[in-house]
Parts: sequence; C-alpha cells; structure tokens
Amino acid sequence: MRHGGPTEPTLSYLHWLRTRWRVGRDARSSPHSTGLLIFAFHRLFEDRRDALRNTCHPHQGITVGFFREFVEALLDHGIVIQDLPTALKSRTAAPVAAITFDDGYADNARALPALERLNVPATFFISTGHVRMQKAFWWDALFREASRAGIPPRVVLEEIREMKRLPVEEIESRVTARYGARALEPLDDTDRPFTPDELVRFAQSPLVTLGNHTRNHAILVNYDRAGAGAQIRAAQQDLIGWTGRVPVAIAYPNGEFDDGTIAEARAAGLQIGLTVRPGLNTLDRLEPMTLSRVTVGGAPAAGQQAAAFARAARGNPL
Repeated sequence: MRHGGPTEPTLSYLHWLRTRWRVGRDARSSPHSTGLLIFAFHRLFEDRRDALRNTCHPHQGITVGFFREFVEALLDHGIVIQDLPTALKSRTAAPVAAITFDDGYADNARALPALERLNVPATFFISTGHVRMQKAFWWDALFREASRAGIPPRVVLEEIREMKRLPVEEIESRVTARYGARALEPLDDTDRPFTPDELVRFAQSPLVTLGNHTRNHAILVNYDRAGAGAQIRAAQQDLIGWTGRVPVAIAYPNGEFDDGTIAEARAAGLQIGLTVRPGLNTLDRLEPMTLSRVTVGGAPAAGQQAAAFARAARGNPL
C-alpha cells in the first residue's frame, strides 16, 4: 500500500494544518501521553528578499531569523528539544520536539549558530548524490528556468507536483531536454547542496546528526522494491563513508512510502522513518518507521506558530 505525499495548502497555513492534523495512528491514545512533534525545514534564506528572488523553489520561505525565533519560542513554551533517537525514548512530562532539515542545501549551515546558542540538536537528511555530484535539485532548476520564461509560479508549482509521480531520472531528463544540459548546475550559493568537505565539517558539530534522504531524492514509491532499496543503501554508504557514522533515520522523499520501502529501510539498518503527514506523535503508541512530521511554514509569525504547536503538544486543539 502506498502512503504519504503532501497536499499543498490552499488556505491559511494553520487552518490547512488543522484539517489534516493527526494524533498518532490510534485516537484512543492516552491523553496523558507525552507528545512528540517533529518539525521539518528545507531552506534557510538570509531574509525575505532572498526567498523571493525566483532563483530557486521558495519552499516555505523560512529565513534564518524566523528559524531562530521559532526555536526560541518553542523553548519558551516549555518544549524539550531532543535528537530523534532520544526523543523517541523520552518519558518526560513535558512535550518533546525534534528539529529536522531535508535535502542537504548548503544554506542549512546557517542553522548552526542558533543551534549552538540555544544548545538544540537537529537532524539533517541528505540526498547524497546531489552532494557527491554538486547537482542542483530538479525542482529548483525547473522553478528558476520556468520563471525566467515568464511562466507564473502557480503553474510551475503545479507542474512540479505532477512531476513527482515520476522516477527522478525521468524528471531530470525532461528538465534538461527543455532547458539544456546545464540546467541542473547550481546557479550559485542560493541553490547548491553542501560539498562533501562542507558536509563532513558540518557533521562534526555534536548538535548535528545526518540522516538518509536517498541518493538522488528518489520518491521511493515510484520505483520497484529493488530500485528503492538501492537508493536507500547508496545513501547509507555515502554517509558512512563521509562521516564514519551509521545513520539510523530516513526521511522519505516527498513523505511517500509503502510496505516495501519500510522493509528496505529496515534492511539497511534504519530504525526511524519520517513522513510529511502533519500531526502529533504520542510516545505511548509510536510507529517509529512512519512518524508524523510538520513542515513549518514561513507565516504566520514564528512565535504564534510555536504557541499553537505547544498547545497541540499538550493535547489541546491546534
């Protein structure tokens, strides 16, 4: 059975979340169970102007300042932020959260000063082939080139959603056929992944953990089981080779998985799997390979969002 896959919000961000919010998988979970919130980020822009340049996919438009304020506000509201393995074993009375980033953009290094100042850990899920080959992510290339051609952003975003039904090799072939062989070259620091050396240095921080995001950001349900397993194992091998540490967590690209995906991830030594189904995980009824995760939006204000999530983590309506 195929699972996952986000639906783009068409209403306000928090209202959109409320309509899709999950509390574990079983509504009978104890109201006294500790809540675990896992937050997902992608890019970290310097400022709002940087986020709106149309040189890459805007993602959620998260700026460095927003990220710092969001994490500070979570802590101010009594949320305990831990690394993923520790959070899954937590039995504290306080709600628990984990911070994650997907893809492996070089601009994720901008998170480190805030993490260090607040003594907060985070897991960064790396698409290792992009790091190894210094290749731009296809959605950035498509968004940039289509914007240059005058195609409205809403049309481009719809095409990106449709493209996600295909294997990544076919997607990249279509992008380069339309926009040229160099379309997948990063423009500059605004859209490039980490280099291997940068990633190794970044991972030396005790607050940084690296996770598996497949070798080529492959949406695994678009592959047969053997192909999905190869993508997962290749990323494991890359990360072990660079850092000497074995990743224990995978973030399924686009949040999509099926039973074969989970089996292949487990066979590769992975113990934690993250989706993009927004919701609260309850620690008395965990499903560690299919955890819910909230993709944070750039609006409303960081403090307002953190307050809403803190209420939800305590069993109150979002």
